[in-house]
Amino acid sequence: MENFRKKLAIFLFTNLFLFLVFGGFYIYFLKDISKSAKATVVFKEELASRSAILERIRALEMEYQASQPYFEKIKKSLPNETEVIALEGYLKEISRKRGVDLSFRFGSLNSPTPDEPTKSYSFNINLSGSIDDLINWFDDFEETSFTARFEQIELSQTSPGGQRVLEGVKKRVVKINPVYNVKILGRIYLR
Repeated sequence: MENFRKKLAIFLFTNLFLFLVFGGFYIYFLKDISKSAKATVVFKEELASRSAILERIRALEMEYQASQPYFEKIKKSLPNETEVIALEGYLKEISRKRGVDLSFRFGSLNSPTPDEPTKSYSFNINLSGSIDDLINWFDDFEETSFTARFEQIELSQTSPGGQRVLEGVKKRVVKINPVYNVKILGRIYLR
């Protein structure tokens, strides 16, 4: 019987030892699997984040490509300080072309503000001519590549229209168009 007890004790200790070893392996592999699962979740989140970032970069690159033609237009419409001097020559040219008398003067350089995030120069323009010539002058000014804002426009009639009889060999009646004076205060924006 003692032999049986010995065999039973060996069998129980062996089984207990195997149970503890396999339990330890089970706990070890369970923790290892849990760590691997967490690492996989973190990797998937990181991969999704990288994918979202790459997609956003791709979208920004496409926006950049689409904005290039507009950037050139903006660059042309917002001159630097040396290019803004050409404005006076352009205004004189369209005034001569339209038969309008022009007086132009730059004012002060205005610093950027939250409402206007770019620098600008103030300017004063005085025009005089017939109403049709003035309208044509404004149409030509609108076609300019400069970006300007008229802050104040004052229109006044300086001479009335009417008719005048010219004496001479032949009497002629000449229609005289009324003359208007336009005063403009504005700003031209800079790069």
